[in-house]
This record gives sequence, structure tokens and C-alpha cells, in this order.
Amino acid sequence: MPTKILNLSSADLNKAATLQARIEKLQANLAKLIGTGEAAKPAAANKGRGTMSAAQRAKLSKAAKMRWKTAKAAGKTAL
Repeated sequence: MPTKILNLSSADLNKAATLQARIEKLQANLAKLIGTGEAAKPAAANKGRGTMSAAQRAKLSKAAKMRWKTAKAAGKTAL
């Protein structure tokens, strides 16, 4: 049965964070040693651009058109 993170004490959480940092450092050292370049990063650490769904794009487009419509009605030439 896995330990739930909510049941851990702050000391245990600090130990876990320290161990995680050590593991990442060791992985980076191993990658340098065997010549694979940069160590593989955990998936959560990848901060690339995500994709946007068609529904989200449509929602943003509708909101922008409403802003433009309101600005045009107020006589503004630029937002």
C-alpha cells in the first residue's frame, strides 16, 4: 500500500525532497559520464508550449471579437 503524501511529516517530506535532488544530480552525472548529453528530465519539468483545443481557440476568438466590437462602438481606433 503506497504512503499518501498527506500522511507524511515535514521531516519526511524534506528527506524526500533531498533524495529527489540527489537522484537528479546523479542522473545528470551519469548522463555526462556515458555521453548521452543532457540527462532525461521528468515529464513534469518539461515546460514547452502546450496545444490548445479547437474549443479553447474558438472561445478566445469570440472574446477578442467582442473586445474589438466594443472598442469600435466606442469610437476607438486602437485597443
